[in-house]
Amino acid sequence: MALVDPPWDLWASDTADLTDKATLRTALQSAAAHWALVLHQNSKRGSRSHEWEPMRVEVVQTDMGASGGCKLRQGYATVYVNRDDGLQRRRYTVAHELGHLFLQSARSAEKLLLSTYEEENLCDEFANHLLVSRSVLKQQLDRLPSFQPENLRSLATDFRVNLTPMVIALSECWNPAWGILILAKKRRHPRGSGDVEFRVEACAAATPWYVPKYATLAKLGLRSAIDALTAEDAHPLNAVGKAPRFSARLWEPGAEGRRSGRALASTEWIGRRFGRTIVLVVQPLRVDYRWYRRLDSDR
Repeated sequence: MALVDPPWDLWASDTADLTDKATLRTALQSAAAHWALVLHQNSKRGSRSHEWEPMRVEVVQTDMGASGGCKLRQGYATVYVNRDDGLQRRRYTVAHELGHLFLQSARSAEKLLLSTYEEENLCDEFANHLLVSRSVLKQQLDRLPSFQPENLRSLATDFRVNLTPMVIALSECWNPAWGILILAKKRRHPRGSGDVEFRVEACAAATPWYVPKYATLAKLGLRSAIDALTAEDAHPLNAVGKAPRFSARLWEPGAEGRRSGRALASTEWIGRRFGRTIVLVVQPLRVDYRWYRRLDSDR
């Protein structure tokens, strides 16, 4: 695909007058959505080995210790990735580094004084929207009568991403009738000690349901799922069951404030284990909603 200017330069000229962080975020996601379709079409034509060429990107695999880096040369971007990383991780690294490149190209972004945390979050969002086209994803989801744990693996394979970014993308397109999708990995809490347990890595659910990241499945009331999916005779590593006291948070932002609380529910679940990862689709049945309101002015 021939371009007069590199895509990040074109984006920078289109966003020269951005005045706030929310507008910057929207513009960055729009750019990612546009190029996601370009990359998807390029991939469908059998150009997977050269998928980044339409964006003027050259990918170089190295033995570097870090995950990635990027530099510009003659209107092209060279992104360095760790050859020891898997394909999905390398693609995510490329997309994340391109997010930095887009942000650095936007002169107006300098005036917004983004913190390192804010920039990294924006680049993660850019990478997710770039690798998983929401319009393509919605078309695929419309063909599903229900959502099963195997569907997550299938979608991740189609989009060539890991399970976590796939769940994050699904959270924007989720059908409330499907219940709650939970991805949990066996690990310690990254910001503290504690036992190695199955902890929530990502979740897709309709508002107001909210399952906190790193919460343990056991504390959520899903011990039965852990026991069934990790039993020695569990084969083919999938199971169905019930959880009488599933506990999740409720979070509902509004124009005048934010309402939050906690829900206790009896549920049915269907799950599948992929190594040290558990995927659950939880369907709440009888729910006890316990709300309290906290206005923005009360923070």
